[in-house]
Amino acid sequence: MLPTALYVSRSGTVWFGDAAIDAAQADGRTHYDSIKDALTHAEDEQELDASLTDEHNPTGTTFTKAHALVLYLAFFTQAALRAYGRNPQVTRSIAIPVFSDQKASWVSGFLRDALGQAHALARRLGDRLLRGVDIRTLMDGLRPPKPQDEAVVSDAVVVPEPVAAVAAHLLNFSPDDQGTPGLIMVVDIGAGTTDIAMFASGVMNDIVTFRHVARSKRSLAAAGKAMDGAVVSHFTASSGTHDTARTQFEAGLLRERGGAAVKEELFRNGWADRMGTRVSERAFLESQSLMEVKGAMADGIRGVLLDVDRSFFARNVVVRFSGGGASLPFLREFVQDQALHSGSRSALVKMGRAAKEPLWRESPRLRSLYQRLDGQFHRMAVSLGGAFIGAEAHEWLRLSDDIHWLGRKRGPIRL
Repeated sequence: MLPTALYVSRSGTVWFGDAAIDAAQADGRTHYDSIKDALTHAEDEQELDASLTDEHNPTGTTFTKAHALVLYLAFFTQAALRAYGRNPQVTRSIAIPVFSDQKASWVSGFLRDALGQAHALARRLGDRLLRGVDIRTLMDGLRPPKPQDEAVVSDAVVVPEPVAAVAAHLLNFSPDDQGTPGLIMVVDIGAGTTDIAMFASGVMNDIVTFRHVARSKRSLAAAGKAMDGAVVSHFTASSGTHDTARTQFEAGLLRERGGAAVKEELFRNGWADRMGTRVSERAFLESQSLMEVKGAMADGIRGVLLDVDRSFFARNVVVRFSGGGASLPFLREFVQDQALHSGSRSALVKMGRAAKEPLWRESPRLRSLYQRLDGQFHRMAVSLGGAFIGAEAHEWLRLSDDIHWLGRKRGPIRL
């Protein structure tokens, strides 16, 4: 995992990723981790021209949200090139949250342009991007890409995050001979958004096909950062402090990557201790602050089930969790059979969790093939600029063809 983080020191040195987090902690300041959020919350491209606040850029050099996006993509590009043996021709794809068609259009255009600049900057600065770089060097390097850089990224595929997740799921997919396509619900839990979509899978002429289920896409603000905030709120409330001491206690937690470090320790050890206050994982999972986040996620999943055609529920809905939050301990609560009602309409939705390993991996005929292929694919996870296996596979996935119902149209449950 590469943290989507950037930090500008008072002396004008810029760090990215883990180095940004470490440098910020050493200086007693906070890093800038709203790189993706800036894109998610912008109504139009012009909003990205807004400058970072003095808190995140104390140098006086003009540094906009758009600059942060391009520079972070340059850092990520260099990391990708190193992972692929520095091959500059590596195929790139970009995963983005679920946006409206209009917003997805301008975001895709912006990111393709940004990726061209980022590739050019990575070619010029190389591994310097993995360490601290002077802000003036970076800004001077933001020039239009040359033809060779544009050629590398000209075919970059921009896909919604649930689509990227379902492409990865195909490694674990075992087709069957049943006539009705199976259903997969992807719940991609990132830092800023939880993105949900459903896909109908089937086999046609011995070829596995996937189609997006109409009206199933959702993007929720309840995600990793919301859970970090819930940790901070619960810890602060448990501290018993008031007024100034309470503010200082909260500020101390926020300096730990906005509460993310505390959350990770809590889930890893089953407890965490800060400034004399000890909180258990169980207490946090039952806290009101986390209940609000879980409630928003549950409502999103339920909303998808209410809005898709009832004919899909002829088969079980298999849920696949992906993203940085895929291993959160409470997710099993979302994978339960649901009785849905709205007015005179109702349906029972049978739900199960996707297998972590492909059922065919132990097949005598395929075991050796799996062992050869398993180590051949590089997968990089990041909350901006990430790639998925089969970036060029849109035609095969048939994801541009929404499927509205199975067999006979029955209409959605929600009236």
